Formats: sequence, structure tokens, C-alpha cells
Amino acid sequence: MKSRHISILDFFKQLQVEYFCAELRYKIYTPQSDKDYWYTIMRHKKNKIEDISLRNNLVSIFSDKNEYEKISKEVLTFGIPKFVYRDYYQQTKLKNRDLYFYFQPGSDVKVIINEECFIGKILRYDTKENIVFVEIDNITHKLKFEQICRIV
Repeated sequence: MKSRHISILDFFKQLQVEYFCAELRYKIYTPQSDKDYWYTIMRHKKNKIEDISLRNNLVSIFSDKNEYEKISKEVLTFGIPKFVYRDYYQQTKLKNRDLYFYFQPGSDVKVIINEECFIGKILRYDTKENIVFVEIDNITHKLKFEQICRIV
């Protein structure tokens, strides 16, 4: 994101959202090369966030747990996380990988069934139908993406 087109506060918030997305990718992507890449991105964004925070006396996701939780809840909700992408090219390049690793079989998830929350494991998913098959207590449930939140 180019900072010259938005206010410093908007840029600061966007940078923190981007950091959280990089951290989420770092946690869900399994290849070590991906983990190394996202860790590097996280480190650069953290340095920039801390610099802006220090220069402008602002609380950040690193200095205030509530700020971190607020950003976390914006991005990581039930359904597909609200990943941010730099541009359309990056979106086309990363969106399928994000879904692949987010809904990776064997991953632990929270699920909502009839307004109750359960913990289960992803068995498989179907992006065309927007459904996930989750095992809870040895029973397979066919659920909509909106009923799933990955435990990271």
C-alpha cells in the first residue's frame, strides 16, 4: 500500500492489518520457505509500525493487547479470513494458497452448529460449494465456510 495517498493514521492501521495477515500466513502455511518469507515480511512491518508508533506516540498491536485483539477480530472471523492483498496481481497469486492452507485437512477449527460452538478437525473442503467437512467426536459434519474458524 502506498502511504502517500492516505493519512498517517490510516496507513498505520492498514500496516497493522497487513502485519496480522502476514502473521496468520506465517502460522498456517506449512512449507518452511513460506514461513521464512512471511516472517521476514512480519519483521519489516513490525519495524515500521514501531517507528510510526514511537514518532507519533500511538498505541499499536505491539504495545496494547486490546489493539491486537481488535485487529485480530477484523481479520480472523468465522468464514474466510479477511486477508489483505497489495493489489489484484497479489490477490490472484495468493488467494487460492491462502484458502488451501487455511482449510488444510487435519487443522483444528471452532465450528458453530445450531448456535453452539464445537471443536473439530478439517477432513476436506470444497471451494466451489464453499463447504468444509469437519470431524467432531468421530462424526463428519458438512458445514458452510461461515461456520468455521481456524484455531491458530
